[in-house]
This record gives sequence, structure tokens and C-alpha cells, in this order.
Amino acid sequence: MGNTDSVQRGQARDLLIKQITSHRDDLANRYQQVLRDNLFSNRADLRPSMIKQIASDETEAILNFLNQPEFSNMDRGVQLHKAGLGERTVLRLGQTTRQFLLANLEQDHIPFILEIVDEYEEGVVQGFIKGLEEYHLGEIERTRNALQRGVN
Repeated sequence: MGNTDSVQRGQARDLLIKQITSHRDDLANRYQQVLRDNLFSNRADLRPSMIKQIASDETEAILNFLNQPEFSNMDRGVQLHKAGLGERTVLRLGQTTRQFLLANLEQDHIPFILEIVDEYEEGVVQGFIKGLEEYHLGEIERTRNALQRGVN
């Protein structure tokens, strides 16, 4: 049974790669729409001129995750935080990925597809949270330094 699941998971991964590769522009356009729709739920350092590049990079990041076992989806989450995305936007990107993939793939592969996409998204969210924590620690340190300069 486990071997069958492994084969089906591999087939699902291959289908995902094929789907994303052949519809790369459509997925990137969907990401751009999410980024535009959520522009004001992000930090101020996310400029509208960055949207197209972030959407394109997210499409490539998913493909890299599927093709390269060493790809760090956690690093991608940190990058999304550093780009200025808010948590709502990151979650909506994940939702968009699932909707895009589920709309055009065979029912037999859906459990494996969801498992693979969830694995990617889980790492992205963990990385985003790591980036958020680092950001807050930096803010605390900057505040502490400013207070020390003010006291001295």
C-alpha cells in the first residue's frame, strides 16, 4: 500500500509540474490579482511596482519546490515577509494555488496534490512567521537603542 501511495504521490507531483509549467502565466496573473486585492493589508514597504515580480517569483518558487528536493520553502516565506506581504496576503496566495490546481486536475490525484501543496504552504507560512519574529525582534532592539540614547 505504501509503495502505491508513493507512486501516486510521484504522479501527482508530475501532474502539478506539468499543470504549473503549461499555465505559468495564468497562475502568475492570479497571484497578481491577489496581491493587488490585498495591497492595503500589507506593510507600507510593498510597492505596487513589486507585484508582478512577486507573483512571478511565487510561481517559480512552487516549481522549484516540486523539482528540487533541496529547495527551502521556509526561505520563500521569509522572502515574502521581507517583501512586505501581510499574513492575510500570504494565506490568500496559498488558497489561490490550491484553487488553481484543483480546478484542472483529476479526482484520483486530489488527496496527493493537496498533501504536496499543503507541504509547500506549511513551510512558506513557517518561514513567514520566522521573518515576522525577526522583524519584531529588530523593532524591539531599535526601540531599546533609541530609549537608551534618549536616557543618556
